[in-house]
Amino acid sequence: MEKNYDFLNRFKRLFFLAAILVFSSAKYAHACHGVALVGLTATASATDLTINGNSDPATCGCGPYWMEIEVACSATTFTGTMPIPSSGSWGNYPYYHSTLNPPGPEDCVLEPYFPCSIPFSQLCPGTTYYWRAREFVEGSSSAGPWSAAQPFTTPGSPPVTTLVATASQYDACPGDMIQLNASVTGGCPGSFFSYSWSPTVGLSNPNIANPVLTVQAASTVYTVTVTGGCVTITSADDTVAITNGPPPITGSPTANPPSICSGGSSVVTLSGQDPSSTIQWQTSTNGVNWFNISGATSSSYNTGPMTSTLYYQAIVTGSGWPAGSGCGTNTSPPVIVTVNPSPAADAGANTTVCTGACTTLTGSGGVSYVWQPGNLNTQSINACPVATTTYSLTVTDANGCTGTDQVTVSISNASVTASPDVSICTGNSTVLVASGPAGNTYSWSPSGTLSGANTAN
Repeated sequence: MEKNYDFLNRFKRLFFLAAILVFSSAKYAHACHGVALVGLTATASATDLTINGNSDPATCGCGPYWMEIEVACSATTFTGTMPIPSSGSWGNYPYYHSTLNPPGPEDCVLEPYFPCSIPFSQLCPGTTYYWRAREFVEGSSSAGPWSAAQPFTTPGSPPVTTLVATASQYDACPGDMIQLNASVTGGCPGSFFSYSWSPTVGLSNPNIANPVLTVQAASTVYTVTVTGGCVTITSADDTVAITNGPPPITGSPTANPPSICSGGSSVVTLSGQDPSSTIQWQTSTNGVNWFNISGATSSSYNTGPMTSTLYYQAIVTGSGWPAGSGCGTNTSPPVIVTVNPSPAADAGANTTVCTGACTTLTGSGGVSYVWQPGNLNTQSINACPVATTTYSLTVTDANGCTGTDQVTVSISNASVTASPDVSICTGNSTVLVASGPAGNTYSWSPSGTLSGANTAN
């Protein structure tokens, strides 16, 4: 019986010890790291926003414990990097914190934190902000999860915030590169901005403050829109007008002389254009289809010998804008170089005269005439050569163009032999015979009683 009593006592002592262990284990089965805050509330007054929260009983024993609050201008721009508890950054935008109330040893029960105030004096009036909170356990350097971001709006009117859009230059040529820039002055602590330029054509990136613009073919007004957090644009100069410069001045072409004879040349000259422009001469047979003249890039161009009428024009290329002579190219008016054909000179047919005889030579085809030899300036001349001579005729027409022709006057050295003298009775007839070189013509005289005075026999 005594033995059973000892066993019972030992059993009771073991049970009591086990109970103590279980109770002790149950009491200290708590986390030593931060967990989610409990019962978060926010109350706004005229001067601040007060955050209240509690530490969950599931964490205790590793204090000090802190309720940390971060403020941002949007629900997506929190830094997530908090100062150490002893930092002087706390209590100033955007970091705020408070300790447990009371701040002594944690009792592993639901415990409140001291209220944490966010002074509106540190924020912009009339502006929407966001706050979130978490628990930080300094003893274990661990943090609980962040609460969901909650918005709040400060009282009053937002500060003056000015948007200004500018460009590195406002006049340019298509293809030039220009720097656009949008800047915001004023605003609130923590402000951030998103930019959107339109139209987007030609922009390196329409969603940044300072895109590079490749100037387009037409003048364009670009508009920038700014959105973001902790900002209300109260004054906007949000457009930039990019104006394309004018084309270059072409000047006026002239031809000297404007009318030439076939085989002659003219000089076409462009005047009145900006000297910084470049020139390319073109030519055309009909004024419609044009072709570049190789190497013809000076203000004057010598056409060289011409045999037909041609048109000339200059393509003038500007040297830029506004510092240069203009944008792109411009075409001068055309100038015509007229080529007049040479007149058809006619000195007449070749002819033959006897020695000592003369003949009249008459030219045609012009308005003035010069015969050589003799430098005779009449349309007709009396030619009395002593030997076979070739005469050259130069005629000039109303356009001042000349043409030449030649005529030869040959000398004929004719000889003839007549039949011997003969006696006949009255009323009888006889045959008279003449002979000479081939080609001779004959004329008998007196011819009254002859049957054929212009024949050889």
